[in-house]
Amino acid sequence: MKLFLLAGSTSAAAVAGALGQPPFDSLGNLTATAILGWYAWHTASRSIPEMLAVFRGELAAERDVHRAGIEALRQELSADRDARHRDHALLVQALDRLLDRIPT
Repeated sequence: MKLFLLAGSTSAAAVAGALGQPPFDSLGNLTATAILGWYAWHTASRSIPEMLAVFRGELAAERDVHRAGIEALRQELSADRDARHRDHALLVQALDRLLDRIPT
């Protein structure tokens, strides 16, 4: 058995010697490329869509708050305009009564 293992390791060393350098550099480049490829895939298919969904949800909530504020402001301005209109109408009536009292 020891002879078989010795022969196997000797033949592997002979093959590696015949190839020149061990394939560790190529394997390292392949591993780095695979990791970068996986990272790009994960970012494009998982991370960015999740971040975009969260962003859109938060943006929709902010829009709703903003719309509610705008609606409250519109109602306040409308009530103020109605009050000014009523005051103006009362002023016109008071002036008409005063004009009716003035002898001509």
